Amino acid sequence: LRSLTSLNLSHNSLTEVGVIANMSSLITLDLSHNNVVTVAALTSLSVLTSLFMESNSLSKIPVLFGRLSALRNLRLSGNRVSHFPKVVATCLTNLELLDLSSNGVSVGVDLAISSLKSLSLDSNPLLFFPSRIVTVTTLTTLSLPFAHLTLLPASLGSLRALRVLDLRHNRLVSLPPSLQNCKELAFLFLAHNQFDSLPHWFYRLRSLVRLDLQNNLLSQVSLAIRQLSKLLSLSLAHNRFTELPLPLGNLPLTLEVLELHGNPVTHPLLSSLAESNATHSDPLSHTRTSAPATIEATISQLE
Repeated sequence: LRSLTSLNLSHNSLTEVGVIANMSSLITLDLSHNNVVTVAALTSLSVLTSLFMESNSLSKIPVLFGRLSALRNLRLSGNRVSHFPKVVATCLTNLELLDLSSNGVSVGVDLAISSLKSLSLDSNPLLFFPSRIVTVTTLTTLSLPFAHLTLLPASLGSLRALRVLDLRHNRLVSLPPSLQNCKELAFLFLAHNQFDSLPHWFYRLRSLVRLDLQNNLLSQVSLAIRQLSKLLSLSLAHNRFTELPLPLGNLPLTLEVLELHGNPVTHPLLSSLAESNATHSDPLSHTRTSAPATIEATISQLE
């Protein structure tokens, strides 16, 4: 099987994969959903570009893993990895996507991989934002939900190519002003944090297409939100609004989805609609309740 280029052994009960070491032509290997405990045998696969190892029993990444210098796509979610060796990160010079979500990665992890475009560290006990990540200026997608974060680095805005930033389910109360330098940011997920206001500079993020602020402590939104002229989806659900945050006519004209459920709104909806009528002939045309398929499709393309 030396000429085999793609192999899918997912959803089995494998515990070791030594026999694969001789399949030197493999480009894509899927071992997800097994019980594999080590990947040492795979370090001889010098042309491997995609490795799927989700939901196994890995606890360690061997230093020799750095030999897989052709890797572009590495998925390790749902394992028990607590450390990613710096020497390995340095050697993986072609890696574009790294998924380490749902592992045991903690503070001190160094993932400064210069070629990286997508990084997922969801559901890891990070506590602190991995500082070296801000040096990876190629990043377009950064996912850090459930990471126990309370503070973001002042230099976060160095990631100027960022298109998708997911910070849901943390303990954040503020955003660094440098974030306004991320002019390409289109998808921003801040749900389930502790924001009680948005800074004035926030409305300079004019490439935003989707903004998720549900389950925070917001009670008002600035009229400047109209400057987000590409915004299609806005979620303000489960905050502290006692009345509609703005007359609907002051929302971005592009808005297709508006979520306000779960707020203690007492202000009559009809009065807000009346104010909106002064600007729009159909004030409800931008408040559909289902998410446009184009948003999810765009995220998939970015990933």
